[in-house]
Amino acid sequence: MEIQRVTVKEALSWFGQSFELIARRPFYLLGVLLGLTMFSALLSRVYLVGPMLCSVISPLIFAGLLMMVSRFIDRFDLKFEDLLVVFFRADLLYRLLPLSAASLLVYLALEVLVGWQLLAFAGLSFWLWLALSVGVLMSLGLVFALPLVIFESVEWSRALPLSAQAVAANLKPFLVMAALLLLAGGFSAYFRLLMMPYTLLLSMVLYMAFRRIFEPPEPVLLAAREVFDEEPAPC
Repeated sequence: MEIQRVTVKEALSWFGQSFELIARRPFYLLGVLLGLTMFSALLSRVYLVGPMLCSVISPLIFAGLLMMVSRFIDRFDLKFEDLLVVFFRADLLYRLLPLSAASLLVYLALEVLVGWQLLAFAGLSFWLWLALSVGVLMSLGLVFALPLVIFESVEWSRALPLSAQAVAANLKPFLVMAALLLLAGGFSAYFRLLMMPYTLLLSMVLYMAFRRIFEPPEPVLLAAREVFDEEPAPC
């Protein structure tokens, strides 16, 4: 799989493109995220195991968010069920289970080390946990592993080194992109209601970076065609 090089200017353009996309359907997108927030709030209240369940499903929901973003960017009609597609596709769920397991282990380790209910303490726990999880992957240079597993059906054992190679080949633009996302994430965590649109921005920038750096077939990912079982709408 060939890895493309991008410029800092191109990396910065992904933010502008993301804001333009969000502006097209702001109420629909934020309504979907608000619904998921309410669901996660209810889930986190489940006695004893609620926060652990949140940590397990957070990576799966973020995968669904990437699917929804890919549909939006690649001119498919938006469908709410894209967010939940992982739960209905055994092949996707199987490939993403290691990430859910890792998320749960990180949560349990933090619970032991920190000594409080971390997700409950965070407020809007669901989106904050998602952002933190992606931020950890980004800091390790492994952030492209998730879209590689979802859209290119690459096994984790191969996706992780591919992601590290892509980051190494585009270190300067990646550092600029990561710095902006981390600054925005810190600001959003302070004003907690901003975590929902921030996570949407995060998924859009990540997907655009993945599309450009790995340059999948045009005009739309072949894997996305298989997932959605339809052709993109005309421009």
